[in-house]
Amino acid sequence: MFDASISTSTHLLFGVSNEEPDFAICIDLYPNGNGFLCNDYSNHNICFRNMGNVPIDGIVEVEYNALFQGHQEVTPIDSVVGNKVYMSFANLLPGEMFFYDIDLLTPTVDHIGEYITSHARIYGYYEGEQVAYGEQELTMEVACAYDPNDKQAFPLGYTDEHWLLPETEQEFLVRFQNTGNAPAQDVRIQDTIDVNFDLSTLKIVANSHSVMTSINSETRVVDFFFENIQLPDSVNNEPDSHGLISYKITPHANLPVGTELNNTAFIYFDNNEAVVTNTTWTTIHECGGEAVYVSDVHSHCGGKLFELTSTYPHLESLSWTYLGEEVGTANSIDFSITELGAIEYLVTATNPLCQESAAFVYELTEFSDPDPCLGDFNCDGFRNIDDLTEFLLEFGCPINCENDLTGDDSLNISDVGAFLSLFGKTCLD
Repeated sequence: MFDASISTSTHLLFGVSNEEPDFAICIDLYPNGNGFLCNDYSNHNICFRNMGNVPIDGIVEVEYNALFQGHQEVTPIDSVVGNKVYMSFANLLPGEMFFYDIDLLTPTVDHIGEYITSHARIYGYYEGEQVAYGEQELTMEVACAYDPNDKQAFPLGYTDEHWLLPETEQEFLVRFQNTGNAPAQDVRIQDTIDVNFDLSTLKIVANSHSVMTSINSETRVVDFFFENIQLPDSVNNEPDSHGLISYKITPHANLPVGTELNNTAFIYFDNNEAVVTNTTWTTIHECGGEAVYVSDVHSHCGGKLFELTSTYPHLESLSWTYLGEEVGTANSIDFSITELGAIEYLVTATNPLCQESAAFVYELTEFSDPDPCLGDFNCDGFRNIDDLTEFLLEFGCPINCENDLTGDDSLNISDVGAFLSLFGKTCLD
């Protein structure tokens, strides 16, 4: 017999769980700097978490950019295939988060200013079968220098304007390092969120140490407090002198094109003055116009060589197709029309944010009722006296085929009028 009585001040809490297995996993790849110090090993941190409700085993794959000169082991490596490194884990509990590390030998100074992309992938297994997958990519500039206390945005944004499509979720990483000569007891990061972000969508992705987070909805200040972190200084313990916080947030819907989103973080070590990070920024962009082009095609110019030229300045690839087959990938394409009828060229223009296609249709028709008022017969881009010879040689004329039709030893507007009168036409006011 059991006595199940309890006092009225006691509360019993029961968790509710799904009986069915739920498999999900996420991964992030973080660099140890805002840029790469050339010809040096840079630590890359892989953070992954079991988002499901059952323990899983798995494999982490890091595919580093070919410009890296190599790697060295930090977390034990199981195998290496080319520039892909594999590390395993077992019995990752629901909600549990692990950090793995690998040191990558950065590119040489010959590649300064280039952007390089690496990938982290994770494969989750349950009872020997793959049940979950996650991936993340990291794009960084070869800057050959870095600030140990900084803020980074992912994605960074396309072009020098840092274009971002509306409602694109962004991840922000704030890194900090104790570069003093004694441990930091507490570290506080205060981040004022731009008014164009939706505070309700903020969620923490990774934290290097236990952290308490609070949000002031009026001031829009997010406070990350690492209480009693006891962060070692870089002189006595450089590897452990680093920390980070990472979160994701989504801009408000329907922001106008050109809206700029800015963020700066303030890092406080104990009672010291704030270390102010760099400011990240992106600009809301809208797709459209990528496939715009110009043409030098003129009417009635069968057999002549023409050109279509793309004019949009920010493209990664172009594809010109004719009759379903690709006929060019350069900025311009030349073509000629030799047969009567309609032709269609399709251009598809692509950049990391957008893709657009546009068609160019031209129809070459026979001169059933020639009208010199409409024809650029010599294909020079103008309709003038020089078109008369082209027209007459094509269709013949009842008089001597000379441009000087009036016999006044001059090519002028009178010759055009005389020419038109031969066909009973007029297009001059």
